[in-house]
Amino acid sequence: MNRNKKNLHKVAANVLGVTLASALVTGAVAETAAPIAVFAAQQEAQTQEKIIYLNGSIQAGENADGTGQAQAVDSFEKAFALAGGQGTVMVCGMVNVSTEKKLHIPAGVKIKRNAGFTGALVKVTGKGKLTVTGDGITAQDVDVSTAESGKGAFVAAKIPQVVMPAQITLNNLAEWNTCSFPLLGFTGEGAFTWGTQVPPSSYETEMKVVFTPKDTENYDYSQVSGWDNQSKTVTRTIKVFIEALKPQVEEPAKPMAEVQIPSELKFATKEEFKNLDFANAGFKGEGVFAWEAQTEPSSYETKMNVVFTPSDIEKYDYTQTAGWNGESKKIVREVKVFIEELKENTTEPETPQPEVPETEVPETEKPETETPETTPPTEPENPDTQEPEVPQTEAPEAEVPETEKPENGGVEIEYVNPDEVVQPEEETQPEVTYQAEAGQNGEIAQEAPEALPVGSLIDETGVQVSGDFIPYYVDLQVTYNEAVNELPDAGIGEILSAYELKLWDLKEDKEYQIPEGRKVKVLIPLPENANCFSDLSIAHYLGNNRYEYFVFSKDGKTGNMTVEEKDGAEYLAFETASFSPFNVGGHQIVGPGVNSDNHKPSTGTSQSTTQTKPNTSASNSSEQSTVKPNTQKKPAQNNTTPVVQIVKTGDESKTVLYVLIGFGALIIAGLAVFFGKKKK
Repeated sequence: MNRNKKNLHKVAANVLGVTLASALVTGAVAETAAPIAVFAAQQEAQTQEKIIYLNGSIQAGENADGTGQAQAVDSFEKAFALAGGQGTVMVCGMVNVSTEKKLHIPAGVKIKRNAGFTGALVKVTGKGKLTVTGDGITAQDVDVSTAESGKGAFVAAKIPQVVMPAQITLNNLAEWNTCSFPLLGFTGEGAFTWGTQVPPSSYETEMKVVFTPKDTENYDYSQVSGWDNQSKTVTRTIKVFIEALKPQVEEPAKPMAEVQIPSELKFATKEEFKNLDFANAGFKGEGVFAWEAQTEPSSYETKMNVVFTPSDIEKYDYTQTAGWNGESKKIVREVKVFIEELKENTTEPETPQPEVPETEVPETEKPETETPETTPPTEPENPDTQEPEVPQTEAPEAEVPETEKPENGGVEIEYVNPDEVVQPEEETQPEVTYQAEAGQNGEIAQEAPEALPVGSLIDETGVQVSGDFIPYYVDLQVTYNEAVNELPDAGIGEILSAYELKLWDLKEDKEYQIPEGRKVKVLIPLPENANCFSDLSIAHYLGNNRYEYFVFSKDGKTGNMTVEEKDGAEYLAFETASFSPFNVGGHQIVGPGVNSDNHKPSTGTSQSTTQTKPNTSASNSSEQSTVKPNTQKKPAQNNTTPVVQIVKTGDESKTVLYVLIGFGALIIAGLAVFFGKKKK
């Protein structure tokens, strides 16, 4: 029995221990779980929308917070303020409006009817008017049956958009005075104006812009930034920048760039030329050096262009560096390249060059060699053979003193020995090598013109143009200007001749433009009736009613035109940098169509000279002289008329005798024919 009681006691103790342990565990778990449940409840309360109750049929107390129907507020303004940016306004009773009121519904607030309430949310009475902006109240929610304006007592207004840039930039004050606000980014249904009429006085100025709405009835501007309810305008401040008032900041002068390019390069072989290292050959500069043409030299001496491309044109000033091109931003210079292994190939064509001055030596010494030949030959008996046997000893008698020239009718007489009238020796001209160039479409010219040297152009009209830079593929085109009367009056008197001159690029098939800074020399034939006019001048029409004039030196004033004689013909010579109509004019001093042998155009002072040679042949029986065209330049002030190939024998009696003998021979021949026919 005692043993059983003892076991029972143990069992009871174990049960009690387990119970106590369970109680302790349960209490700990409860204490741990309690904070978690409270935190979850708080989070749920925060995520739930805030509900504010509104009842316009009662007068709410001062402590009403809208948390329940008993604590309901009596106006939408209070309800929106308590709801904040997020929430729901629960309407329990209708709100009455008897005056003009504007109501703005925040975007995050909802308006709903409370359960059991089915009436209108708002009732407008008498002279009242409600203007609502935002979503939540429509015309079906408003009772206007007792309002004097009827349906007009409720207006669902819109929130307008007024946009003004924070800053604008204008070029000058003139743009500020006539500012076009819409073009600068200002938007709004209305008008924008400056808040002041005083223009800015500095580069950066803060100024007010005033916006006046066009419609304030259907648009609610009360929520627009800068709205003034009294003036019914929107005013904001912006920054205005005027570029013309920007202070000028002088940038520090750039240092001059240092670029060194040798004028000559010498190589032993063409292989050395290919492997040229510009840096080791004396080239210096911050950039890249390269040959302009990727071709190898084909002769001992070759002129080639080197192109230098700077690596930084902002750091250094290259504008004063020789060869700088402002468009390509590169420097181009010419370098002579010598290849020693090609020297033998160039010696042969160079050998004729020293012989050119040798052929000219006899020509310069010709007057000295002719003087010993003045020993008189035997006196001729036959006049027909008189020319080759004219004695040279009487040459001084044929000299014409300078003071006696006017007695010869203004004709300059040059006495020559007929034996010496021979064909002029042809001068040895250096051989010109033409380089074929690529055309616009890639064609290569096969032949270069050989009739005329490069730089000299002659037209069939007699007009000549020369310039050492004119390429061989440029042609001179001359036409007579038939529309000269359509040009503005140039004020040069009567038009004697009118030309339209043009240089044409045959390779590119377009008009050739004279390079900037260069000029060509133009020779225009002197008009045939020029001796009937004075004050000759040339008017060069430049367009836009503008002329460029070429005149002679006169009254101490230096002119830009002279008279030159070439190959027996006289030309008006001048230089020009462009081509267009050229009109030659003058003022008539004698009758129309009448030439005055003793008068020439008033040309002032020219740069021509006159040279008269003494007679180198004479005869005891008669004196023979030949008047040749003056190939030298003649001063314009000498009133002399050049005569070409006029023979004056000096023995008029013999001439009459020869005429009579010839006339008698004709009579005898006629009689012989007459009697011969009669016999038949």
